[in-house]
Amino acid sequence: MERIRWLLRRALSLPWKIARPFVASPDWRGTIVGVLALVTSAYAGYETRYFARKTATPYLFINETFASSSNRLGLTLLNVGGGSAFIDSFNVLFDGKPLSGDWSVQWAQFQRLTGTDTWTNVGAVPPHSSVPSAPTVVAEILIIVDERKYSPQSAQEWALKSKELRDVIRSHLGIRIGYHSMYGDYFRLDKTGLDEPQMQRRNLLRRYVPWTP
Repeated sequence: MERIRWLLRRALSLPWKIARPFVASPDWRGTIVGVLALVTSAYAGYETRYFARKTATPYLFINETFASSSNRLGLTLLNVGGGSAFIDSFNVLFDGKPLSGDWSVQWAQFQRLTGTDTWTNVGAVPPHSSVPSAPTVVAEILIIVDERKYSPQSAQEWALKSKELRDVIRSHLGIRIGYHSMYGDYFRLDKTGLDEPQMQRRNLLRRYVPWTP
């Protein structure tokens, strides 16, 4: 056992014995100090960039409002992250199948298929647009009960439309939004019916994987 301990002490002391002549040299001491300063500076720069990137991460969130006491019924979009979201794609799905055309054409198809074209208003965040960070402010409506035709003042009718829209969304609607941050991090939001949204982030292999903000 003592022999093993002696061998371990010898092995651990060997790197220092090799490096000691160089460390003792003033030239080498300066070089080592310079390398350490460079490493420290690089690490500090990395930490600064990482923090800036993290705080500027956008997070698109779809808000559901169906309480009959609300002034608005339906789905709205917010950016509750720390930075702007730059939109790459916006798609409406009917029964899990993407609809064709631009966002207005997709919504028009969905409204016709579900019979909601006469009593809902729709909106979108089209590609190449941006959504600034504003956690408490609605960035855009997605699909809501038409507030020009219905209002909470007509409580019975308002409650009926709330249930109708909720049933339509639960049974048929899907929304998929692709977006990226100012630092080039890519994200995808998938919302099916009234299920919890699926958040994904693109990794280094350019594959989208589950992401929790």
